[in-house]
Amino acid sequence: MYKKSKLSLLLVIILFCSLGITTSSAIQDSLGKEFYIVFETNALIPDSLELIIKAEEKDATGVVEVPGLPLSIPFFVTAGTSTTVLLPPDLHDLGNDTVKNDKGVHVWSDEEITVYGLNRQINSSDGFLALPANQLGTEYLVLSSYHGDSLSKSQFAIMASEMTDITITPSIDVAGHLAGISYTIQLDKFETIQLQALGDLSGTEVIATNPIAVFAGNECDQIPSMFWCCSHLVEQLFPVPAWGTSFLTFPLATRTGGDTIRIIAAEEGTTLVYVPMPPVGAPTSLSRGQYSEFIVNSGLSIISDKPIMVVQYSNSEAWDSTHLADPFMMLVRPTEGLSGAYTFVSPASGFDNHYVNIIVPDLALGEVVLDGIPVASGSFSPIVSSGYSGAAIKVTAGDHSVSCTEPIGVQVYGFGSSNSYGYLGGSSIEVAQDNDGDGYTSDVDCDDNNANVNPGAQEIYNLIDDNCNGVVDEGCSPPLGSVTFCSILGDNHNQSPDIDIFKFTADEGELVILSLERDPSGSNDGDLVTLILKDNILRKPPVLIIKNLRKTLPSRIEVKLPESGNYIVQVLEVKKGGGFTGDYCLTLESSFGATQTFTRTNTVEY
Repeated sequence: MYKKSKLSLLLVIILFCSLGITTSSAIQDSLGKEFYIVFETNALIPDSLELIIKAEEKDATGVVEVPGLPLSIPFFVTAGTSTTVLLPPDLHDLGNDTVKNDKGVHVWSDEEITVYGLNRQINSSDGFLALPANQLGTEYLVLSSYHGDSLSKSQFAIMASEMTDITITPSIDVAGHLAGISYTIQLDKFETIQLQALGDLSGTEVIATNPIAVFAGNECDQIPSMFWCCSHLVEQLFPVPAWGTSFLTFPLATRTGGDTIRIIAAEEGTTLVYVPMPPVGAPTSLSRGQYSEFIVNSGLSIISDKPIMVVQYSNSEAWDSTHLADPFMMLVRPTEGLSGAYTFVSPASGFDNHYVNIIVPDLALGEVVLDGIPVASGSFSPIVSSGYSGAAIKVTAGDHSVSCTEPIGVQVYGFGSSNSYGYLGGSSIEVAQDNDGDGYTSDVDCDDNNANVNPGAQEIYNLIDDNCNGVVDEGCSPPLGSVTFCSILGDNHNQSPDIDIFKFTADEGELVILSLERDPSGSNDGDLVTLILKDNILRKPPVLIIKNLRKTLPSRIEVKLPESGNYIVQVLEVKKGGGFTGDYCLTLESSFGATQTFTRTNTVEY
């Protein structure tokens, strides 16, 4: 098994190299203290709208509020457990297009929490993992669903985290707006808007001037077309910077006819590769905003050369005559964003069976722990030639945890009679921001608060990794300035010991070179001379940095300073057997500011 995994991983690496893919290793979880949430319209009036709130390492106290009603519901969650907050069912009635409303839900907490949403109706439910406010973005491409049923309205909804202008470019003619023609709306903080169509809104572009939350799906869709029954579909979408280039899917438990996979591309000319082989109907290339879907009945690896987003749909009950089944919509996490530990919650009631799909590297089989119990390697089936394996494991309702020594993928879902839900477990996404405006986002920019530091920067000598390649100042020499003092020790030839003292101020890491030579204009030769560098004049006594005792000149000290502050340089000579001390020149070379503060003083106490 180990040798097979190594060969599978090699195949995936070769595919990545041939496509010229650049991957990201940045990872963040879905924990947060603030969330902006919208419940989209359900074709059937919901029995309840629910938020499942889970506290992790610390007890959490917070409030779920609907500022526009107003409504405020306090909550308290003990660490490691979850609680459910019920909201008015009419919050799902958002209207269409021109109707801005105040039905957005705002959640805040004093400690980090994970939040799941559940739009529950006895025959039409689905859920989503909520993204914290710091994971929201300003660029989205809608991925929804539409398969032609009369109840099937494709839809997406937006909530503003602050006042923002939003430019929408619909992918189809909808609500008086022509396909491909942009229009702009403005939302105040907490305001929401929903757009619906009897057609597929996937590919619609949404660009905002400030971060927004975007949810997408369908009022009640049947998947595939003409297979009953329909169900509500919803996910909170990842902003485009959080998309990935590598995805792994594994079949849903109990479904014998396979699952529907849909892919959308962020850029023109996106190339796709499938391992072990392309499913029937799977595209090999996509343009920006273009999407495609196909049926998969086994594990699959999807690799692209540019960012894509992938959704896995549970098909309708009639697709494979499975009684406990219904459509749901579930994002697939990119492998760039997998984590080694997750927590998740299965709803406490309303569904007969709950499952978790776990995808693990072959090299870590036997290392997966679910709710404190190791999962046997035999529970997993290989995703052929990918280097990964997957398992669909039945779990109980309630709180769960899963971990591994290597990053793994986790999806949570469940089925009832003509009902279902699905969402990611404890997400590990990162929204890559460009905080310093240098054109490089935080997933590749090693200092995203400094516009002079990025992968495209030229490396200069400054003790910084300017081009983010992991090497500091490679191929660079320090641009040194210099200051020289002569006639050192020359004013006390008849004194032994004879000493001169200098001082300077410098920054941590600054390169300083001190050189002591004979003064060519001096009249005396000395005997044994000592060059001393100490740190710093505010300390009593100063701390010795380096000492160089030489009888033969020149004498030299070269050092990168350990901290910012004031420094002392001493030149000391003791004449053995009497006589006169010599004349010397002291030169200080510095890569930064030490040369500008280098002065001679004989009044420093030490």
